[in-house]
Amino acid sequence: MEFFNHIHCKYTGVRGFVTLYNYHLKYQYMIQDKTKKKAAIVSFFERFGLAAKIAAFNYSKSSIYSWRKTLRESGGNIENLNECSKAPHHPRQTKIDSRVKQFIQEYRCEHPKARKEKVKPDLDLFCQKERDKVYL
Repeated sequence: MEFFNHIHCKYTGVRGFVTLYNYHLKYQYMIQDKTKKKAAIVSFFERFGLAAKIAAFNYSKSSIYSWRKTLRESGGNIENLNECSKAPHHPRQTKIDSRVKQFIQEYRCEHPKARKEKVKPDLDLFCQKERDKVYL
């Protein structure tokens, strides 16, 4: 969301201020605290070795080696150790029959304040009439 859409301040009319402020917001938190800790652990590992790292930190050997590889491939750029999004690339899609979906929409239009406890018995009757095996 752009700066000028939700905040008004005395610098709004200054040419280039909005762009500068948006860049500031974008790059303000580029290196996370976890990233700094990862970089410190990797430098500790390189300085004192694996045995000292295991005694000092509770991270697996494979994690340290993967962080070290990431740093080496990025040319020492610490920002590449930032946490990535853990959301699934392909989220689950609901699989509801179109007739059932249409029935629920029509029922909600007729009875806007009906809760799911009221809709379910009528939906079961509808499914029996249609003779479908719908698992809800």
